[in-house]
Amino acid sequence: MKKIIGLTFLWLLISLSTFASVPTVAPSNPVFSLITPTSMRLAWTNGNGNRRLVIASQNAEPNTIPNLSHYSLTANSAYGDGPAIGNGYIVHNNSGNILNITNLWNGADGSTVYYFHVYEYNLISGVYHINSSNPTSLRLSTNKAPLPWTPNQAPTNPVFTNVTYQSLTLGWTPGNGTRKLVIASKDNAPNSLPDYFDFGNSASSVFGSGTAIGNGFIVYNGTANSVNITNLSPSSQYYFHIYEFNIIYTEFSYDYDLRLAANTSTIALVAPTVISSGSVNVLNNINLGPSFMASFANVGNGDGRIVVARASSDPVQIPANNTIYHQYNASTSPALNWKVGNNFIINVFSGGSRAFNHTYATPGETYCFDVFEFNGNLAGGTAIFNTTPYTFCIKTPMASVPTLGTSNPVYSNVTSNSLTLSWTNGNGNRRMVVARKDSLPRAINTTNFSAQTYDRAYTANSNYGSGSALGAGFVVYHGTGNSVTVNNLELNGTYYFHIYEMNEFYHELTTTFYNVIDRTNTSTLVSPVSAPTTGASSISFTSVGSS
Repeated sequence: MKKIIGLTFLWLLISLSTFASVPTVAPSNPVFSLITPTSMRLAWTNGNGNRRLVIASQNAEPNTIPNLSHYSLTANSAYGDGPAIGNGYIVHNNSGNILNITNLWNGADGSTVYYFHVYEYNLISGVYHINSSNPTSLRLSTNKAPLPWTPNQAPTNPVFTNVTYQSLTLGWTPGNGTRKLVIASKDNAPNSLPDYFDFGNSASSVFGSGTAIGNGFIVYNGTANSVNITNLSPSSQYYFHIYEFNIIYTEFSYDYDLRLAANTSTIALVAPTVISSGSVNVLNNINLGPSFMASFANVGNGDGRIVVARASSDPVQIPANNTIYHQYNASTSPALNWKVGNNFIINVFSGGSRAFNHTYATPGETYCFDVFEFNGNLAGGTAIFNTTPYTFCIKTPMASVPTLGTSNPVYSNVTSNSLTLSWTNGNGNRRMVVARKDSLPRAINTTNFSAQTYDRAYTANSNYGSGSALGAGFVVYHGTGNSVTVNNLELNGTYYFHIYEMNEFYHELTTTFYNVIDRTNTSTLVSPVSAPTTGASSISFTSVGSS
């Protein structure tokens, strides 16, 4: 009797344990998204189990409740490729709560519906725990139709926003296609239907740059429901045709009758209302010479601006509207219209740019700069200017001889054929070093150089004897630094150096001013290599063979 009672109690414990392992809360809140003619996503809120089994069927609810053996089967989210169960297939069997199901089918009328049963269960230590007595208590039922293969709802409600003289944004309420093709034309409605291949052609929201179709261009081909279109003309009428279509297994499916037509006008082009302004900052002198880089503090509200340079004594010249202007370049043809009157256009800017270079200045000259704001396309000849310039003047530096020469020559790393010479720079922008063996180079003096301008005519080479000859020596350095390592020296030679501080400017030609008075004179001996003091000894032979 005790044995029977004990076995009964053990069976009761096992039954209670099994019952306690069965989930008690079913999945809920089904949400469908990413719906296409061949696929869709189903998400849900999990119950309190640790896994879910999903059965999908077509045009009728699944007609078979899974038994215990089904819960161990491997699902396949491609409909029809997973294990069959009744009139459906197992499409999901894991711990997640999202199913991306593919391989769906729908006819042109969009009448096919897919049904889903989601079962909550536990898998604990290899044991499946399901509610076998009331399986539907842990089941979520839901259904959804894919999109039709050919869209049957047209886009509606066109809305134009952000309309300017050169751009606009077109938005719409989409139909039930997965993609949209937008054709735009100017002055008249698009006069050609897209053919089959046009639905795969590239689009460009820059009007005129996409694939041409009749009198229009493809400005959008994608999944969104708006497009911002640029490169439009002022005060012009633009027409748009929007088509819904699907891509199904690389094929295009569409209906020409599901077209949305819309049109609007761009606004008139007007001159900017705010000119550039603010303090002017000379950012840096280029080579300390008369050329310079500068910027002004604030730009106006135009699409861009031109900076026009003139001598301070010349009058302001006003640019003409709807005229093509280009930035000055000495190598280009004057036919490119790089002048406003007799004044040079030295910079053409777009956006918020406000820094400019003036590279063709004369030392000591005062230049005035007129900044004109414009709207429109300057290169295309459709720009409108604000005729009031922002004007400021800058005096270029006077070219001159440096007033402070180099100093403190120091030798280092002296070997039998090389040495390093360093120094403290003066107040020029470059240095030239002349080297000579056994005696000082002949000085550059007023006979051959003075405080006049000369083109740079010397080539430096740190291998002694390879640079330009000068003063019975050779130029071994010409640059902006403060040291040079000289090679190709001779043993036991004494080498002398002149270091010249200089200013070098760039105008139409390279111009150099040497400080010939405050040059640094220095010399050093290239030491011989000492002979060894200990000879070899204790000769021995090993591995002696017949040869």
